[in-house]
Amino acid sequence: MAVVEHLRNGQMLAFDVLFQRYGVKIYSVAYAIVADVKEAETITQEVFTALWQVNQPISEWLENQESLHAGLMTLTRSHSLALIKRRDWVCKLLKFWRSLFPGQRPAELFVISQDNHAEHEARATDQLLATLSKKEREILKLVYAEAITPERLAKRLRLPDSVATYRARKVLTKLHQRRVYV
Repeated sequence: MAVVEHLRNGQMLAFDVLFQRYGVKIYSVAYAIVADVKEAETITQEVFTALWQVNQPISEWLENQESLHAGLMTLTRSHSLALIKRRDWVCKLLKFWRSLFPGQRPAELFVISQDNHAEHEARATDQLLATLSKKEREILKLVYAEAITPERLAKRLRLPDSVATYRARKVLTKLHQRRVYV
């Protein structure tokens, strides 16, 4: 993770190296998830902005990843999924608003507060995670917060690879089934 350390020291060349090495990969992953050129470009910019702001915890988080590539891909997926959630939330809100006020433009009547949405999303996430067992939350933490590979997950849980992967998928399926949409 010497590149991250060079970033911390303000060496612009390290940033250029990262962009040359991972820019296209980050854009490709973002585009595959959001299926929109402008949004994929925005996500790519957000990921590199997060890297450049090395005073934030992101640089420490990246240093704890098994590889810089895995960390950047996890960060890209996270930004992409957050964008999809915001987009989905806005679409559902507008659909609901149109049902209440047919013929009127929602933009004229209501301004969406990103802060309120973030607070609501955080509360909903906490409530959803509270429905999981301690072991299930641990699996989620290992897979997403620490971004470990399936092999490392199996070693940490002291299970065969296939069982560990199955449990991770099972937890995600359970979360998806329990998710309450706005």
